Amino acid sequence: MEKDFHHHIVYALAKLAGFDKTIEGSDEAEAKVIAYASQYVDDNCDRVYIVSYNDREYPILLPSRIGTKTGNYNYLIMTQDVNITSLDSNVQKYIFMPFHFLPGDYETVKRNGITNPYCTTENSANANRLLDEALHSGDFYRIGIALHTYADTWSHQRFTAFEEKWNQVLEWYEDFKALAPNIGHADVWHLPDQICKTWRDHRFDEPPVVNKERAFDAAEKIYEKLYIQRKGTPWTDIRDDIEKIINLDEIGDSDEKKVYDERKRRIEGFIDEPLDYDKNKWVADVIGFELEKSEKYDPADPLGLKGEKLIPRNIHLKDGFENTHWYKFQVAAKIQLSEVLKLTANL
Repeated sequence: MEKDFHHHIVYALAKLAGFDKTIEGSDEAEAKVIAYASQYVDDNCDRVYIVSYNDREYPILLPSRIGTKTGNYNYLIMTQDVNITSLDSNVQKYIFMPFHFLPGDYETVKRNGITNPYCTTENSANANRLLDEALHSGDFYRIGIALHTYADTWSHQRFTAFEEKWNQVLEWYEDFKALAPNIGHADVWHLPDQICKTWRDHRFDEPPVVNKERAFDAAEKIYEKLYIQRKGTPWTDIRDDIEKIINLDEIGDSDEKKVYDERKRRIEGFIDEPLDYDKNKWVADVIGFELEKSEKYDPADPLGLKGEKLIPRNIHLKDGFENTHWYKFQVAAKIQLSEVLKLTANL
């Protein structure tokens, strides 16, 4: 799934299910934190963030550990990886598997008569347990993270987190996409995540995969979980609207941006409020740094500052970081990692 599901649709579902109260000690509604955490699973990675300093914006690449004013360090947990490091088996085990390709009821899936214990399956027992425990905890960050993983069991079903032949959909000579490492669904790029797409999983002799059907089923199952907690609007009252938002039958799927923008517009009209998501927001609230002159400044540097010879240095956590969204997300992600490792300990 992508942002139109992980954030926009999840926000609408959470709000309508009854997670519309303001969080104690905060000015944000529960659904907003849940939806942000859900999408942030994809954005909490080794990318560059934009952080303001004295009314200017600067690119920041977070280190693997960040110091505090007390001299201690906070060790980051990443929940996504988009660089060459994805080839590292530890990245596959500790990032892709716990957050995106949760091993499921693998006995139900056979390829050439063989099963794979790391195979993701939709609405699996592991995914349900993970989400149920998060909901029981009352931790909105855990709920958002678990919802991301739960939703991905539909879009990532029958793939695994690891680089292996099992994930090969295409032969290298059939499509240049097949040159990608066989990690997850890399062989077919983003096709499984895009709601508007229909595609073929050539590993199985089956009709084409219609992502709209998978997304609607995921939305319905998510709503059932959330509704039980708060008893908001009954599913029967919103079912048709959610189905129309997901299907967008009158719009083709060739223009991905047009489809995304229209889906966002319709969700905003449905919930009667604008949707906003900025992946820099939680980081910007917690990260401090200093500007330092550098004689070795290279304008071609991807972290370049448009001709200024000033480089962000001494990146650190601000005072009170323990009360920020970013830190609470980090803690929740570590809890989910621990829970998934327990669930998969015998694999």
